[in-house]
Amino acid sequence: GCRWAGMILSRLQTCGIDLAESYSYRDEIKALGDKFLITGELFPEWGDGFRRAYDMLERDSWWLDDRFRPVVVHRDFYDKQVLYSPARITILDCDGAVMGDPALDLGNFLAHLRLRALQAPAHAGQLAEAALFFSKSYKRVEPGIDERARWWMAASLIRLASLYGLRPRWHDLAPRLLDDAINIIGDRKINIGGLNGIRA
Repeated sequence: GCRWAGMILSRLQTCGIDLAESYSYRDEIKALGDKFLITGELFPEWGDGFRRAYDMLERDSWWLDDRFRPVVVHRDFYDKQVLYSPARITILDCDGAVMGDPALDLGNFLAHLRLRALQAPAHAGQLAEAALFFSKSYKRVEPGIDERARWWMAASLIRLASLYGLRPRWHDLAPRLLDDAINIIGDRKINIGGLNGIRA
């Protein structure tokens, strides 16, 4: 399923359609600051973690300008948005599609696989393999896409830490997601294609 998800994402991003709306890393930074840091205020023990991750992400965004040709991006592409069967692959919820950095969808999908590994540690090995299949089947090759996907993955992890920190069942995952975001921003040697960081 993840192999096909990578292939279908490549097709979406090379469909050649131009959309009126766009989304950039600046919009992501603003959205995180406006909507998602509130979890750190509701749970003060996480406040420093949210602030540190956010500040590192913002500082690390200086090099993202004009590093890509905008394409159609789903903007919320993750495992539950892909229905897979041997006969057909369907992407859900394309109403939020915009023009943007192709690395956005790549990083967001990998961030969700990291979340799944934390939710189901017994399956962390299979999820790491799935991440590798996804990354290898994603056919788009362009300079810098891995580095940009790293930034978008970290941004998605901060957002997921905020959202899942408000869910009683997954409340305790928030600091681990923040730690992952900080590690990804701080160490560009991390191999996100194989998702080394997807360990339990």
